[in-house]
Parts: sequence; structure tokens; C-alpha cells
Amino acid sequence: MSFKTSVILSGGKGNRMRPITNYIPKALVEVGDKPLIEYVLDMVGNTEKYVTYGHKSDLLFNKTKLDVNGYINTTGKDNAYFLYNSFVKYINEPIIVSPCDMVIEIDLNKVYSDYLTLGSPPIMVIGVNPVKGVEGDFIQYDENNIISQLSRTINSDKYCSGLQIINPYKVNQLTQKSENFYDVWKQLMEINKLKASNIIPTKWRCYDYFENIT
Repeated sequence: MSFKTSVILSGGKGNRMRPITNYIPKALVEVGDKPLIEYVLDMVGNTEKYVTYGHKSDLLFNKTKLDVNGYINTTGKDNAYFLYNSFVKYINEPIIVSPCDMVIEIDLNKVYSDYLTLGSPPIMVIGVNPVKGVEGDFIQYDENNIISQLSRTINSDKYCSGLQIINPYKVNQLTQKSENFYDVWKQLMEINKLKASNIIPTKWRCYDYFENIT
């Protein structure tokens, strides 16, 4: 078995990547020889791909005559809005949820197996080895991979890559509606339902600041 669906988060304004995002959405910022969103689309492979949109969506639509199955309007909303307010909330199986601003290589078959091994939690966070010069939320977790805290100041051996495996139906059953993933994670941590994957990407780089684009 493998993942059937993926959601790529492309609705934010990209404030930290200004001035370039004054003119184009973050998803279309080019790194190397192609826009960031294309790296993520390649990573999620043959899944049904849905893209959230908001900031300068007309440009996103014009560009993404890509291999996507549909779009989710999150204009003016935060990153977790789609989980509770779109068709996604009815999906009762794990889906891939990824921001549009990173280059990542990871074995999704191993991730899927790891998800099952960890008991198919409502959310499994993919960690990454800390990278010098790149900010991240350090993951505090126990021997059962249960996450107790996410912190920018308390160090650990991994922090959030931004990639998540989510069962939207379970999240809706266990949490109150929220537009922000920090709040969703907090609710799940309170009931020991947020877990950290054992699988680490073989390549990862986040491009959430203008200065990171080289």
C-alpha cells in the first residue's frame, strides 16, 4: 500500500521571502532551474495532488498547468484551515501534507510503513537533522515516538521538516477546529496523539527566507 493523496500548502503570502513574493507567490520562487512547487510535486509522486491557494493565485493557476488534480481556496486563512473546511476532512486514510517552500527527497514507501508501525496516528511529523543556519521547531519525543513539545529554544536531535502524514478524519474527530497547525499539534500532544517518524529525508532544504535563495 502507499499514499493516495497529497496536499501542497501554497496559500501563504510568503512575508519572509519579500521582496520577491511581492510579485509572485512563494510556490513559484525559482531555486535551481525550476519553481519550488515543482520539487514538491515530484516528491509526492503519483498521488492525487491538491494545491491550496491564496496570495497571487492567478499567477499560480497560470503556471501550474502541472500534474495536479485540484485546488483548495484558503485565501486569508492560516495553514491548517483546509483540514476542517474542505473535502479533505472526510478522508479517512493517511495523506501527505507538505509546504511548497522546500526541496526534499524521502522514501515514501518507508514513510508509509513507519506510519503503520507507529499505530496510524492522526498526525505523524517527519523530522530532519538540524541544519546550520536554518530555523526549525525542535521535536521533543519519547521512546514511543510520542511528541510532548515543539520548541525553537530547547534542542533535540531533530526538528520539523514541514512534511507531515495526516489522517484528516481522525484529526477532525479528536480536535477542535483550528486554522493553525501549532494549535492542532498542541491539541494532539495533550492526548498523546502526535508522533514523530523514524524516517529522515535523504535531502532537505527549506527556502522560507529570501536570504536562503542562492
